[in-house]
Amino acid sequence: MNDKCVYTKTVEYSILYLYVDDMLIVETNIEVIKCTKKMLSKNFDIKDLGIANVILEIKITRILDGISLLSHIM
Repeated sequence: MNDKCVYTKTVEYSILYLYVDDMLIVETNIEVIKCTKKMLSKNFDIKDLGIANVILEIKITRILDGISLLSHIM
């Protein structure tokens, strides 16, 4: 299936991407990430896989002034 639905919710500077049972939280403040994960864990069974390297076949690379995204990884 090629139809990938990504739901986003932006609150101030936080972004939460959700695809089926995969989630990515984008935020510059680690405390906001921790708070978001804590809230979610009260309502859902979640598993924290740590810092993301890939999501939806998009490679995430941290660079000095942000992130770089590269699609169609092998």
